[in-house]
Amino acid sequence: ASAASFPLPKGTLKWEGQASVSKRRLSHALSALLQHQRKWDALGPESQGAFQALVNAATERAYLTGEHMDTFAEHPVLVARMAEESAAHCAHLLSRLRGLLSRLADAAEGMRGAAENASAEVASSSGLLG
Repeated sequence: ASAASFPLPKGTLKWEGQASVSKRRLSHALSALLQHQRKWDALGPESQGAFQALVNAATERAYLTGEHMDTFAEHPVLVARMAEESAAHCAHLLSRLRGLLSRLADAAEGMRGAAENASAEVASSSGLLG
């Protein structure tokens, strides 16, 4: 059997060096995981706000172009302009929400990868650090 298959005795200089490297790698892995989690945490409320803004704009648009359209019958040009602006606003908000959801998906994928990496680092250092 080779010397590498036996655990190093604790307290030796070589063990101290390997333990230091292992702790540093584990610290970096956990730091990366926390960084992705912070991105996720920050995007959640922003996405929720963007969704609520889209719901509000869509409700306004439905009001303008739906069952209450007869309320504005005396002002067809104004209603048409408002409906156009409302449609453009909804499209803008939908595009913004799609961007935020894409960033959330990226953050989730980053967290998954960082969690796998951190788990691997914990497994590899657990034998050494005990």
